[in-house]
Amino acid sequence: MTHGGVLAADCAIVAVVIGYGIAHFQDHATISSQNLALSTTGQVALTESQLITAVRDAKATIYWVGPQGDTRYLLTIDKTGSGIIRYIPISGAVSSATTITRTVATYSANGAYAKSVSVSTKVGTSTFQNADKSLVFYKNADTNDVFMAFPGKNFQVEIFDPVAGQALSLAVLAGQVRPVA
Repeated sequence: MTHGGVLAADCAIVAVVIGYGIAHFQDHATISSQNLALSTTGQVALTESQLITAVRDAKATIYWVGPQGDTRYLLTIDKTGSGIIRYIPISGAVSSATTITRTVATYSANGAYAKSVSVSTKVGTSTFQNADKSLVFYKNADTNDVFMAFPGKNFQVEIFDPVAGQALSLAVLAGQVRPVA
């Protein structure tokens, strides 16, 4: 696809969103399948309530670190049930791939906790359990990118925050990293 084709595709997506209106999400308890598809591709900035509805309607388990003021959320869910939430400032552009923002990724995998325990024991990695028994681990040289796993759950969660130490601060708090819906 040429660059012009990408622009045309982006314009088509914007036209669909405008046509159905973001207000549609706020006025309905569930999202239509067409709007659900749009809201889970990371191309539509969602409010907190729209995010919760989209995750619930997708029947996915996606973790986040809770709401953040003056923020919209970009949600991407793949066919495996893995998902990513990007926290976008209200003033930020949805399509800006270069904007570095808080991101929480949920990776669906059988035996995620045991696999995480194995990875967390590598040299140069710090590991601990927080009060809710979740495993928290990160490379010593990078507290901007922290991983978590929960006993009995088939998910590993990655928290990235561009502010040094913020991802680790969020992971330390028991219950801060939790399913959206």
